[in-house]
Amino acid sequence: MDCKVCLDRFNEEDKRPRYIPCGHTFCSFCLSNLMKSGSLSCPTCRARHSAPDIAQFPIAYLVEELIKNCSVRRSLARAGATSSLAESNNGERKTISKKLTSLKEEQQESMDVVDETCEKVFTDLAMYKAALVHWQSDHDKYVDKITKLMIEPNEELRRLLADEKQAIEDKWQEGLELQGDLCMALSALSDAETAQQVVTAIDAADQRQTKAEEWIETCHEGFPNIALAHKSIKLRLLFAKALEIITEGEEDGSCAPLHLAGSKHSIPKKVTVIHELASVKITAESLRRPNGSVKSLLDAGVVFAVKKDEEGKNRFAKISLKNNKTVLHHLTDVAPSSTNVYTVQYDEIKSQMNASNTLTFLDLVWPASTQRRRVHIRLSPESARGRHFILMCTGEEGPSLADTNFQKVLRKGGPGELVMAGSYSCVKGSAILPNGDKYKRKATAGVVFGVPHWDKVWDARYYGVFHIATRDCPSSYYYTAFGQVETGLEALVAATELDDITCVKIAECGVVL
Repeated sequence: MDCKVCLDRFNEEDKRPRYIPCGHTFCSFCLSNLMKSGSLSCPTCRARHSAPDIAQFPIAYLVEELIKNCSVRRSLARAGATSSLAESNNGERKTISKKLTSLKEEQQESMDVVDETCEKVFTDLAMYKAALVHWQSDHDKYVDKITKLMIEPNEELRRLLADEKQAIEDKWQEGLELQGDLCMALSALSDAETAQQVVTAIDAADQRQTKAEEWIETCHEGFPNIALAHKSIKLRLLFAKALEIITEGEEDGSCAPLHLAGSKHSIPKKVTVIHELASVKITAESLRRPNGSVKSLLDAGVVFAVKKDEEGKNRFAKISLKNNKTVLHHLTDVAPSSTNVYTVQYDEIKSQMNASNTLTFLDLVWPASTQRRRVHIRLSPESARGRHFILMCTGEEGPSLADTNFQKVLRKGGPGELVMAGSYSCVKGSAILPNGDKYKRKATAGVVFGVPHWDKVWDARYYGVFHIATRDCPSSYYYTAFGQVETGLEALVAATELDDITCVKIAECGVVL
């Protein structure tokens, strides 16, 4: 078993294996070299760990034990082989056919491979177990710190607040009694008719008034308990802030990366990716320029953009990765099949779109085709027709081009051949392609343009219709062009060669971020 930094074997001297909090194991010598200013960065996952020296990183005793066990097994295996050879030489030699010898060697090689794999799995399990021990230790430390810094002070404050509450209740009762005495003294003073009665009533009233004033003064002086109130407010603010951070962590759109389940990835690789994803917040920016861990989520198909419709219901758009480009699929009312997905707000993703030069895509399928064929269309210049096409690709306003079929081929086989598409059922929202925005462009293959129309012949059935030229038409122009096929023109040409182009379906659509 080797250190992944220096590639030397672990030993019991200067290269003893040590594990660091992220779960990875390196030799003591390399960790000493990596330690700078009381911290080091993991060479595998780049996680930063603070420690005064490498002694804070425990020795990986399980790894050392595994190394010893492997050494013993090899020694026993060599001894067994030597013994077998000796017995064979001393006993009667039996002839083994070449075929059996070959099968024997193949079996030995196969078993050696399995044995080496077992050793690697043992190593992975030992490293993972060491990481679990460290994580458990961290949890214990956090509980101790939280108990000392928050739980114990909170319990003490609860007791002191209860005492303060009882003091107020006692003072309250005392005040009620004094107030009753004042009322009686005031009544006696009002009822006094003789000089003696008046003198007596005034004396009694003066005493009651003095006690009431003293009670008022003690209330003003004693309440609130300033130190207690300050501690209570500070601790409650601390709790509120901690809960806010915890809530944000639970609602940051992340989840357990269950796509790592299975045997595709090694145990250390899974731990590394889990560690990376736990500290990564999925944002529009991180999706547009995804790193290794975010790429794994996109490849697994577990990232979705979420948008609420006018009725407050969630709509979902899958976000995937194709040729290192992040792709936003069209919105749909159907929720992801699994609840274990990462989500980001649709409006955040929308802000990453290139509004002036948007790249859209259409995935085409037809019965004779065994795979989806993607067509990329670059929209330019910016136009009302282009903006409408984006909305039809994203489904932002309700309807989309997904699950719609091509309508016809015009001028089939001749100059200016083109396909007509864009028919959809307007279940939600409304078609919003306005009249106008005529852009002249040469009639070459790949030009995408809207249906030319005039007010007298305009039909609402054509609001979402668009054409894509599949052949050049020399000396001609399209006056409503709003885009150009960037890749996938061959798929459109293949579609025109079908007997019935209406079987061609746009299975998926969206935009490239």
